[in-house]
Amino acid sequence: MTANTADFEQRTKHTNVKFKKNDVLLARIPPCLDNGKTGYAYFLSEDEVACGSTEFIVLRGRRVPSEFYCLACSYPFRVNAIKNMTGSSGRQKVQHSCLDKYAVPLPPNSILDEFVQVVQNNFDQIRNLMSQNASLAKARDLLLPKLISGELTV
Repeated sequence: MTANTADFEQRTKHTNVKFKKNDVLLARIPPCLDNGKTGYAYFLSEDEVACGSTEFIVLRGRRVPSEFYCLACSYPFRVNAIKNMTGSSGRQKVQHSCLDKYAVPLPPNSILDEFVQVVQNNFDQIRNLMSQNASLAKARDLLLPKLISGELTV
C-alpha cells in the first residue's frame, strides 16, 4: 500500500482511469492480481485527482468504506476476480462486472466505525513511518559522502 511519490510524474494528458484519495486500486491482469498487487491511494490531497494505467480497477467505497482495502487484498476476493477473468490466454483481464456481484457482509455501524478507526490509525502510522524513512534516507545521502571523504568525522 506504499507509494514513492518522488517517482510520479506530472502530465497534462491523462488516461480514462482516474482515482482520488482513499480509492483502492486492484490489479486486473495476471500475474499482478495473482501476486496480490493492490494499492490504497492515501498519498493524494483531498481535491487531487490522479490518472493511471488501464491495467487496474478503481474501487471507491460507497457502502463499504475504503478501509476495506484489506478485503481487496484477501485471498477469497482475489480468487473471485481470477475465476471471472475474460479474454484469450495470455491476455486475460478482470472485468468490473464480476466485482459488482461480490457479496460483502456488513457488520453493524458501531463495529464498522470501530474497524475504520483502527485501520485508519494503522494507515496513519504507516504514512508517518514512510515519511520518517524518507527523511532519514535524505540525511544519509547528504552525510555519507562527507563521512567517506573525511570532511566529517564521527
